[in-house]
Amino acid sequence: MSQPDVKQIVEAVTREVLARLGRGVAPPAPESAPVRPAGRRPLVAANWKMNAVKGELPAYAAELAQAPLAAVETVVLPPGVLIAAVRAALAAAGVAGVALGAQDVHAAASGAHTGETSVGLVRSVGGAWAIVGHSERRAAGESDD
Repeated sequence: MSQPDVKQIVEAVTREVLARLGRGVAPPAPESAPVRPAGRRPLVAANWKMNAVKGELPAYAAELAQAPLAAVETVVLPPGVLIAAVRAALAAAGVAGVALGAQDVHAAASGAHTGETSVGLVRSVGGAWAIVGHSERRAAGESDD
């Protein structure tokens, strides 16, 4: 049996989620439906970059409450200052099963690192995930280390 095309799976699930969120993206019509690896749900991670403000969170949470989240493992990665507010908005909208995380974390647990976020800080506001290794950060002078 051939390996499933992971890219095709992610694209199909992403299109379905976006369609359900009312973004006007139609689900794809592949020649054959992608096969998911046994026992695994595709991961859909919403990296907000530097977008959204606190006042927009209730509407976002209400839309997410209508999405077919059982089909995918969902992680929302808002700007760090919004992690706790997103958690509260999702709870208020009755959204369960969505993990939260940070868009980046610093390697140090604490210290004089102005503007940076440690893993402990992310966890303290309800985050359990982090994206690391952004090309944007490397372009700004960070190394792969």
